[in-house]
Amino acid sequence: MGGLIGLAPDDMRLREAYDEAKAAGLEWSFDEVELGDEAHPNTAIFHLERGDDRLVVRGASLGGGRVEVSEIDGFPVALGGDYHTVVLLAHDEPGTIACVATIMAGHRVNLATMRVDRTGRHQDAMMTIEADEPVNEAALAAIRGFPWLRWARAVPKIA
Repeated sequence: MGGLIGLAPDDMRLREAYDEAKAAGLEWSFDEVELGDEAHPNTAIFHLERGDDRLVVRGASLGGGRVEVSEIDGFPVALGGDYHTVVLLAHDEPGTIACVATIMAGHRVNLATMRVDRTGRHQDAMMTIEADEPVNEAALAAIRGFPWLRWARAVPKIA
């Protein structure tokens, strides 16, 4: 729970993380689910909601404050929090990767990794971008201005 409200692994408030989350207006429940034999023992699936936005994230706590996000809305990803990250969901169209990369370069953001997966040609595509520098609001606003974009989120570096 502490990570969901932004507490570091060595934050003394971790003991009160549930109280802090409740005070922040978060609601949660826990269910046991079958994750398969290959799942890390500390794997969890989060069904996140805010207003009309919904997201399903699968990840694992690896210990020592390290995490690995392995799936977002059914798309495979490999995110560990070592970089500033942008995750976006778009309609698959020619030039989307080039458009996003051009905006990032224009804002002096050096890309460390980029992964793109899609459900099919001209269907949904998820792009994960890990960068050396934080992605500023102007870059995100420019990316969010494309008509093929469904959503884009910046995730700060945590490691």
